Amino acid sequence: MTKKQAIAIITKCAKQYQQYLEGNQVVFVYRDENNKSNHTAVRFYSHNFLHFTGVTPRTGMNANGFYRAALNNRLTGEDVALDDSWNYTDILWNGIQAEKVQRAFEKLNYREQTLFEKRLAICMTCGRVGSWKDRPTFEKLAVMFEGSTASGAERAYRKAVDKL
Repeated sequence: MTKKQAIAIITKCAKQYQQYLEGNQVVFVYRDENNKSNHTAVRFYSHNFLHFTGVTPRTGMNANGFYRAALNNRLTGEDVALDDSWNYTDILWNGIQAEKVQRAFEKLNYREQTLFEKRLAICMTCGRVGSWKDRPTFEKLAVMFEGSTASGAERAYRKAVDKL
């Protein structure tokens, strides 16, 4: 990814960060390694945005200055250094793409949604991710749908994924 591409994504994401996250708190609910319910609360501040991008400001601007520059379309290639070990802008961009996946998921019928969620061990409503090793086999999915075969359940799952 070029700096120009990274800056375009960062600028777009800054506006969405401001709209959806800045000043808000998100609570992540999960089960720990002992299967006990737990939670972590995260509050999003303007100075946190720089961390999500994975870039280093070159011109000595602080995190809030970087965020304001991104919001105002003032970032340039001279302002940032890219860290090659992680592609944070792709990660950030893919998070935004998740909204599109959610909208597409909502267009699936109940059976397709269930196959998708169960097989991928994820709840598309709350984002909870289950254990990959505990996800149902196609045989178990077939039983859920009363009488279809494992290969039929697998075909239905793949069709749902293709539709998505």
